[in-house]
Amino acid sequence: MWTKLPERYFKDLKGKVKFEEPLSGHTTLGIGGPAEVFFEPQSLDDLVRGLEVASALGLEVHLLGRGSNILVRDEGIKGMSVHLAGRRFTRVNREGAKVLAGAALSISKLLRKSISFGLAGLECLIGIPGTVGGAVATNAGGGWGRISSSLDAVGILNKSGQVHRLERTELDFSKGKGEFGGAILWAEFLLDEAEPGFLLERTQEILTQKKKAQPLTRRSAGSVFKNPPGDKAWRLIAEAGFRGRRCGGAYISRKHCNFIINGGGATAKDFLTLVDEVREKVFKDFGTSLELEIEIW
Repeated sequence: MWTKLPERYFKDLKGKVKFEEPLSGHTTLGIGGPAEVFFEPQSLDDLVRGLEVASALGLEVHLLGRGSNILVRDEGIKGMSVHLAGRRFTRVNREGAKVLAGAALSISKLLRKSISFGLAGLECLIGIPGTVGGAVATNAGGGWGRISSSLDAVGILNKSGQVHRLERTELDFSKGKGEFGGAILWAEFLLDEAEPGFLLERTQEILTQKKKAQPLTRRSAGSVFKNPPGDKAWRLIAEAGFRGRRCGGAYISRKHCNFIINGGGATAKDFLTLVDEVREKVFKDFGTSLELEIEIW
């Protein structure tokens, strides 16, 4: 598919290196072509060396968590897709009211640990299938709150290969997602003390409400469009007549019209066809331009 890369450049890397790895197996949507290079570093040093290799070969770097808000095009992507692995990136520690979590730690495990610690503030993340790094990068959350509300600091590997700590006051989430200038390595959360029993009850309450409103058991990339000012994207999509609309193996959820589901065998082309049809009709009917919430690779 692409010009074959000289494998000698990758032989000294400790992590796993694969060529033309299908990314459909690395996203919650289950759609997408191959990555030119797929790299899973096992340590910080390994990550730095891998990024140096990518730079030497002129490869664009794509950081991949659990791929919960990503659509990969059918033809795949050039460059190096980096998926953090190893204990270095999945640690979780408590220091008083603070929790330090590695970027590759799953949100579900972060939530379980914070509840066991008796620390509140992350319950809004229940049902979100991503990793800490991805959740921080996209300011994950919704009507019950967002991860940035409890974020205290972020560890970044900058483009010079140096680890840098960014305090919450240095981060700007005013446009939804934050700007970090490098790869997220870990995040630190400042939480409030609470009884674990109360936290479990509160978390279950939020999950029950989410299950009523969202197709959490289906293969999706989460909310496809951002909510326009003063309105809800799902309402506009429903009013435009797209509830249940299908294209190939992809369809718009009847439960929540801002979710496009992979019903089996869907392609990125199917997904993007629905995206284009929705945007065109919503603009025609309401004069509203829907912006994408998901990333397209």
